[in-house]
Amino acid sequence: MYKLDKRLKKRLDFFDYLKMAIKSILLGLIIGIFVIIGIAYLIGYRPIVIGGGSMLPTLTWGDIIIVYKPAKEDIKVGDILTFYFEGENSDGIRLVTHRIIEIDENGHFYTQGDNPNNSPDGYPIYYSAEEGNPYVYGVTQFSLHYVGQFVAWIKQIPNLISIIASIWLLYEMKELFKNFFEDNFDML
Repeated sequence: MYKLDKRLKKRLDFFDYLKMAIKSILLGLIIGIFVIIGIAYLIGYRPIVIGGGSMLPTLTWGDIIIVYKPAKEDIKVGDILTFYFEGENSDGIRLVTHRIIEIDENGHFYTQGDNPNNSPDGYPIYYSAEEGNPYVYGVTQFSLHYVGQFVAWIKQIPNLISIIASIWLLYEMKELFKNFFEDNFDML
């Protein structure tokens, strides 16, 4: 029979169990978050990162809003509406998020940003693309303030590379120290 190395026979102590528990909880949370996001996306909820200041102070640059397109009858004055806009003043198709200030007798929506410097948009927003342009993308269900700033920051390639490199460096340092202490355990 072969004798087992001391390192293989090592008993697990409280901290080993604690580390395993923390890793299990974190893994469960990560999997749970992805499952929830996937289900929400399948039933029609969409995240949007606010990229301007027209909705200050309600929404700021970097906030993430979750929108859902309800039935036309369920949209009311005061809702925060996100709509597709393709016009002379836009750079191609873009999403705009403003508050509904009026709904006319034809069911068209009129919006304005919450920023005190804004004026009403001055054009109707249709419920669907078949009716015209611009058209409704969804109504804000809730917002996550400032989360999008981190998302926007991490999307930049140099920042993403630095995060990945830092994680790799920390892992390598951990392995280096682990090997050092295992090799020199008898001397300590």
